[in-house]
Amino acid sequence: MFRLETGERWTAIECSDFALFQHFLEGGADTIRPVLEERAAIGFNLLRVWLAYSGGSVFEQEIGRLVPSEHPEMYDQLPSFLSLCASYGLYVELTAFTGGPIPGHWDQIAGALEGVTNALVELCNENDSHVAHIDPRDYFPIPGIPCSHGSNGSQALPVRPWWQYETFHTNDAFEWWRKSSHNGMELSEGADGIPASHVPVITNETTRPDRDPRLAHHEDDAAACALLVAGRCCHTRSGKKSALFDAFDRPYAEAHVRGMRSVDLTYQEGRYHHPIELEGPDDLRVYQRILADGRAFTVHIRK
Repeated sequence: MFRLETGERWTAIECSDFALFQHFLEGGADTIRPVLEERAAIGFNLLRVWLAYSGGSVFEQEIGRLVPSEHPEMYDQLPSFLSLCASYGLYVELTAFTGGPIPGHWDQIAGALEGVTNALVELCNENDSHVAHIDPRDYFPIPGIPCSHGSNGSQALPVRPWWQYETFHTNDAFEWWRKSSHNGMELSEGADGIPASHVPVITNETTRPDRDPRLAHHEDDAAACALLVAGRCCHTRSGKKSALFDAFDRPYAEAHVRGMRSVDLTYQEGRYHHPIELEGPDDLRVYQRILADGRAFTVHIRK
């Protein structure tokens, strides 16, 4: 699990904001202030922001386009962007690659982050989904910044070997809302056929509300992630394009924060237990962590 320099436990209450840096580059700080204000007011503490992406017309309509060669100023602007986010109490998880390699991109990101204190970096997004993928052996973690090798596709093991933390995806998986936490925990703690990384895990892409509109699934998933792993990302159509939450997405964002804040983080250090005897007819799963003194915290995952 994550801790601040003070020793205080910290869990990632994250929001997809893929295009936020693009909007900053193209429109300046005032363009993104309303989004930062909204995210902070709802209770998010971490934004997931992409640093390189492009695609066909549908992709660019839904998300946008940020190609480093078209924005040579982006590396010089990155510290100012992160400082603005920090002024709203927000950390930023930067995703370096969403496709194939870009010469010099990783090194220039590393140079831009010198002295930055509110950034995490994942190397790549769903690396096994791209024909031109990233070879993790070609990269090294950035000194002083928590770094992840990044994700593979939904339910797949993250890109390994691990660095300081791992990222895991459950988007559109069967019974995704019980897997984000439990399967993410197995990456860190180990399971049959899965070597334990013993580093924090953030489930940083889950099923969007437009693909599963049951509010309880999103709230319960968030609570379980706060208990069993190091955080969870609220993934929405509004967040993909870094817009203010629309009337459809906002209740899910609020449920995500509500679920994560419902957990006493003290219990993250407890041992995992699956109390089958507590599962009622409306429960898909019940998860617990139990402290050494016997106290337990329980999360119900509704069907």
